[in-house]
Amino acid sequence: MKPQKLNFNYNSAITISQDEFASYLSETIDREEASGAILQNIEFPETEIERIDWKECRFESCNLSKAVLTGCYFGDVIFHHCDFSGADMHDCSFARVRFEDCRMTGANLFGASIKDVAVDGGVWDYAAFAKATLKAVCFDNCNLGNSGFDEVALKDVLFENCGFERANFLGTSLKGVDMSTCILTGALMTERELRGVIVTALQAVELAGMLGIVVKD
Repeated sequence: MKPQKLNFNYNSAITISQDEFASYLSETIDREEASGAILQNIEFPETEIERIDWKECRFESCNLSKAVLTGCYFGDVIFHHCDFSGADMHDCSFARVRFEDCRMTGANLFGASIKDVAVDGGVWDYAAFAKATLKAVCFDNCNLGNSGFDEVALKDVLFENCGFERANFLGTSLKGVDMSTCILTGALMTERELRGVIVTALQAVELAGMLGIVVKD
């Protein structure tokens, strides 16, 4: 299942610059909601910005590294070339969101609800998805090395041409998930997680070796 299309009306959106952002953020926190905005080249502060509803917004080349956005809701939002390195987004909800060539190194998405989301490219190494719920999500050409997918609920999730070197899948069922175009070298998983996963014959041999199984020619 492909993610749903976003509902985003650019004609009515307002553009927020860095000079305007402090007052805009203050008003947003007071209202607990932001909608219909295009944020360009914004440096987000490291202060806590919790439980804000961000609706029909576009973030362009914004720096959210180390931002604290816990419990926020993002609906019909586009993140284009943004940096979330080290950001804390645990317990956030994402619905009809698109990530375009973003950097998510070390981002904390613990317990997040991620639904109808498209991830196009980007670096997601060391991102933590533990106990998150992913439904109708597509990852395309992403580096997810050393990421944590432990105890994650996956439904209708697509991984296309992704790198999962040394990623952790313990406690996550991969039944029905097609990993045939992905790199799984060194990924942490057992027979329990692998049961029903879709892989190529070459990957099956590699995974067997990871489980300590010796395949003879």
